[in-house]
Amino acid sequence: MTILFEIATQLRKERLGNAMFYSKQVFDDENDDNNTVEAHYLVEEFMILTNFSVGKILYEHFPDCVPVRYQPPPSEENMQEFLTKNDIYVDVVTRLQDKCLGGKVRGLHTLLSMERDALEGKYVVVPKQVRQRITDPTVSPKHVLTCDHLFPIQYVVNMHWVCIQEMAGYVCCTGKTSDSTDGKHYDLDVFPYVHFTSPIRRYIDLVVHRLLWAYLHQKPCPYKRHEIHSLCIDLSSKHKRANEYRRNCILLKKALELQKYQQMIPCFVEDVSTSGITFCNPALNNVMRKDRTLEFNLLEMGHKPELMQGTSGQYINATWRKRLYDSKGMAFQYLKGSGKVDCLRLNSNKNAVLIPICTWAHMLKSAINDHNADFQ
Repeated sequence: MTILFEIATQLRKERLGNAMFYSKQVFDDENDDNNTVEAHYLVEEFMILTNFSVGKILYEHFPDCVPVRYQPPPSEENMQEFLTKNDIYVDVVTRLQDKCLGGKVRGLHTLLSMERDALEGKYVVVPKQVRQRITDPTVSPKHVLTCDHLFPIQYVVNMHWVCIQEMAGYVCCTGKTSDSTDGKHYDLDVFPYVHFTSPIRRYIDLVVHRLLWAYLHQKPCPYKRHEIHSLCIDLSSKHKRANEYRRNCILLKKALELQKYQQMIPCFVEDVSTSGITFCNPALNNVMRKDRTLEFNLLEMGHKPELMQGTSGQYINATWRKRLYDSKGMAFQYLKGSGKVDCLRLNSNKNAVLIPICTWAHMLKSAINDHNADFQ
């Protein structure tokens, strides 16, 4: 098992680079067994390797009759908008380390090679509770710093990245050289990639098994190309519907929980506009953007809010027709001597600390390289 894990680690490193350290763990459970993560990685890498290896064999012998799993890359327009909107913060997102974005490999090396003046005034927002975790000697700094979900800016960048992804589907190869582009799986960065490892739950895997059986027994291809093409269209549609059903079931369960037990969910601000504020949180992953947006027209505004540009980003200048109350039902207290026309500025980084982005880049690099002594 140790040897298998070492092989899986090397495969993951070659496939993802430093993005292999990206962690989805959120430290809610003190008794959570972190060892299961490594087991999942081991299974995942050998599953990907198996699917890829079977795909290569079938493409060599049945080049115009292989149902590959493909995912188109994001459009150039969406990619450029993503890079412009998130700027250098893309380079501190663990999930995007060593990934080619807009024709350039991005990551910590990009950030650390920049002049310090270009990084002036750029900070990473770290919740105080998470900051304590980083310096906790009983917790590995790598497990904390590589979990993008724990940090507002990194999580928002992740949300923007997910939003520009094209949907994956199935397509029948043509046997032409264009297959390597038209049938490539963008996220996995492989071609040809087939679904082979789960025949008990996916019909397309059974189709691939039949193709492989025909190859092993030196039989002709059991399908015509038009049959594989029709299957790809039909199964892609069914796969999309299954994902929607799964997401709706998760949302229904969450809605019933909130109906029965009201919760205070701390959220990150994903976007602001003159029409409303869009929030995000790992607990709201399956919620559509429109349902995470708080519309200003529901808040009885005195006039249309103004979108302002400040030194630390955009903010909203708004006026209410009624007195504001906090979550405990207490009216906000203005400073003595201040008039009613004065603004009450909300602290967008309450309960958080700001770490210069250059310092954060060095911290993340130390964590990835297991230099735990740097945090003591």
